[in-house]
Amino acid sequence: MEKGYKALSPSMAAICGNGMHYEIGKWYEVDGEIKPCENGFHFCKKLEDTHWYYNLFESRLFEIEADGEVMEAGDTKMVCSKIRLVREILPEEWQTEENLLKILKIDGWAIQYIKNPTLKMQLEAVKQNGYAIQFIESPPPEVQLEAVKRNGWAIQYIILKIQLLRCS
Repeated sequence: MEKGYKALSPSMAAICGNGMHYEIGKWYEVDGEIKPCENGFHFCKKLEDTHWYYNLFESRLFEIEADGEVMEAGDTKMVCSKIRLVREILPEEWQTEENLLKILKIDGWAIQYIKNPTLKMQLEAVKQNGYAIQFIESPPPEVQLEAVKRNGWAIQYIILKIQLLRCS
């Protein structure tokens, strides 16, 4: 048996695939041979990897147990023939600075969903993608510099923010 993480819609339905609804504690088994992205239950071994496939800030996150046939379905995804949701991981549990930094290393655009990001988070977001600066309210000079170093065109968002501040 393997443990992992699965993101579902707010109504606990599969976001990709057949839209199947899940219940916590109930085992589900797939018919037929499992095949990545075609047949089986998909999950990630690491919490932060679920962000590759789902917007965690608009989904519900669950700890799962996988059983039966289990196989890798890429670098970050697994597929199995049997799955059970063990428990929901509430936003206040997984939205720690450590987890958010891991997500921002994968996807700088995720900064747009983080309320009051720390300086460390802002820097990580623009290191991953300079354009992420557009989602940071009043970015400090070191974040602006890092964004422009990452992508020179990020300067357009900095200039726009300065102009908007002057107008208000």
